[in-house]
Amino acid sequence: MKIFLEFIALLMSVGAPIHWAVIDFKKNILAILFFIIYGSYVVWPLILIHEFSLNHYLDIQVDAYIQFGLAVDIVFMGLFLIVYELSRKNPKIVDTHQKNINNELIHKFVLAMYSSFFAIIFLNNYLGDVDLIGKWLGYTNQMTYGVKGLTYYLQNLVDCLVILILLGYASNMRRVYLILMLAGAIFFIIPFGFRYRIIYLILGFSILFIYKNELSIKKILAFGAAILCLTLIFLFLGANRTVIVGQEPTKQFTLKILSVNDLVMQTRGSYVDLGIYQAIDRGDIAHDHGKSFFYYTIIRAIPASYFDGGKKPYPPILMKDVDKVLNLRAPIDCQNCRTGEAQTIMGGIYYSFGASGIAVIAFLLGSLVGFYARNQKHYLSFIWGLCALLALFTFITRGYFPQVIDNWIYLVIPPTFLKIWYFACQFNGKSDHC
Repeated sequence: MKIFLEFIALLMSVGAPIHWAVIDFKKNILAILFFIIYGSYVVWPLILIHEFSLNHYLDIQVDAYIQFGLAVDIVFMGLFLIVYELSRKNPKIVDTHQKNINNELIHKFVLAMYSSFFAIIFLNNYLGDVDLIGKWLGYTNQMTYGVKGLTYYLQNLVDCLVILILLGYASNMRRVYLILMLAGAIFFIIPFGFRYRIIYLILGFSILFIYKNELSIKKILAFGAAILCLTLIFLFLGANRTVIVGQEPTKQFTLKILSVNDLVMQTRGSYVDLGIYQAIDRGDIAHDHGKSFFYYTIIRAIPASYFDGGKKPYPPILMKDVDKVLNLRAPIDCQNCRTGEAQTIMGGIYYSFGASGIAVIAFLLGSLVGFYARNQKHYLSFIWGLCALLALFTFITRGYFPQVIDNWIYLVIPPTFLKIWYFACQFNGKSDHC
């Protein structure tokens, strides 16, 4: 039975993207990337770790639940496929030439908004005694991992910088501006260890490149070389993150950026899922009936000053139960203890709602991605779908819904402001002077 389930799961996770690519690569690019990300973090590691007897580095024995895990993955993918196919029908024509879009007006907006957000983020850190310039020049080894400056609400505007860069690229902004904006974003991303923002940039550029261009062998090779370089840079930054942010100042930089162990460590969330399935089945933990989804989404949005002692009720019960499942303890209780393991989207959904929740959310996500596949007549509409996919990357890989909502809100701030500003200028007939 296990071999059969593995075959079906692999067939669906690999076959669906190939099927969509053959039908219409551009129109289905969001669904293709969704399935590739889902396969990379949920399906394939679960199979490969087990079949090749790899060490998953977790203090749990959960192989008995692999069949159940594969079964719920198949249900999720199957329902997503059906709903997506129904939702993407009658797509609007893609206008990659953007004949009716005033790109000069978009460029003015992007530069104005980028400068404003950059200044706000910089001041948030400067006034919060975070010496970013000293960090880059090397005369301070201040620990910057997880540092919020004055407030996380302003620190997280870095997500807006990412989308503004992608908007500039989509609207064919001059390369010199794109390079300067990218350098400005990296100025914040690297010291704070914001790895997922680098992934957002790589994913965003990849999707927009495909969306904007008629693919040829030359373009595919050039694109592949660029992505390879960016990936190697990302792996180097990931391998040396604790040194860069000052978390381990005595550690030396390493050029060892890729190994089987590193890949397993980064993609073992599906084994955490199995631990959740097993613990709930045994009665060690229980479903929270949506508390991790909805209650903590509200908690994240409310400033800490509104809570007793200025401290939010954190960590969420989901994270506490995952630590319990994995036999982890907080570092305050013991030295060198590991904490903070993340489940994937499947573990997060199952913990809150059980198998019925997996079916419902597969239906909702299939409808959502299908809606964006149907509405991408130009890049200003396509960028909304891109924001959704980037947020879903966080959902697939981390399985914590409040963080997804947090990421998505910051990602859609620029296109929301752009829509208001652009159409206000067009309505007033002053687009040349906005």
